Amino acid sequence: MDRQKGVYHINAVDEVTQFEVVCCVERISERYLIPALEQLRETFPFVVQGFHSDNGSE
Repeated sequence: MDRQKGVYHINAVDEVTQFEVVCCVERISERYLIPALEQLRETFPFVVQGFHSDNGSE
């Protein structure tokens, strides 16, 4: 893409039910991740008790 970075895909999957929510952020930083994670949390049909970032720097 003309040497421009694209979006970052954030996949959130419940390990028990396999319920999955996907969103995109422009950059990996608090400014973009915090609103995205809040939106992901609100999308799950149950209370999220914790999360694992899969060894990411997030």
